[in-house]
Amino acid sequence: QRHMAENLRFLETVRMFDGLSAKQKVRLCESAMVIEAFEPNARIITRGEEATAMYFVKKGELSMMSGGVVNSSGILMDGTKVSQLLVGDSFGWRAMLYGEPHPLTVVAETYSELVCLTWDDLKGVIGPNVVTFLEQSFIHHILRHLPFAGKLPMSQRHRLVKAMNVKRYEADQQVDEGLGMIAVIDGEISGHKGEASITLHRGEVCTPDGTLVSLLATAAHAGGDGDPRLPTGL
Repeated sequence: QRHMAENLRFLETVRMFDGLSAKQKVRLCESAMVIEAFEPNARIITRGEEATAMYFVKKGELSMMSGGVVNSSGILMDGTKVSQLLVGDSFGWRAMLYGEPHPLTVVAETYSELVCLTWDDLKGVIGPNVVTFLEQSFIHHILRHLPFAGKLPMSQRHRLVKAMNVKRYEADQQVDEGLGMIAVIDGEISGHKGEASITLHRGEVCTPDGTLVSLLATAAHAGGDGDPRLPTGL
């Protein structure tokens, strides 16, 4: 019971699962959440490996690394640190979501405890539409940081998310014109808003206070594969 209550408290801090009902959160804690512990320098995921799970940092600090070589002891050598992961951060979801190999290696800097969720775990709780759920959860996360949307009640944000469409664009493909708002789930787009040049990266939004013109999909974020996915249509 103590672990159950502790896991529920942690789950409440994971914004990706705000859309779950109380019953679904309990099921996730009871049947799906696995806590894994890693010592310093341990590799959690390795670049190029098949993605089988997503991870949430419950305790500790980790590094996302590019390049490098794994020595005979299993330690990553000569890699370049791309970013740091702290309590509450997550990783591995994008590769699992879209069936891609991991683009980076994640290494524990300190003793770390991670919550691990597999695809089957999520399907068992959320149902078959895991992709849609996670994409909408990411949009919720983006909207919370916008002045005009962050103050809305959760019910109104849900309706806002439902009104948006997720579309995938190849590099150099023309993005639909006349949209009120664009949020980038993955990748990068560039173009013009009025007379100003803009570039939107993963997690950024062009808000509905002007006309969007000649937006083109360009390169993906570092370590990605180059196919921006955009929730659009307001």
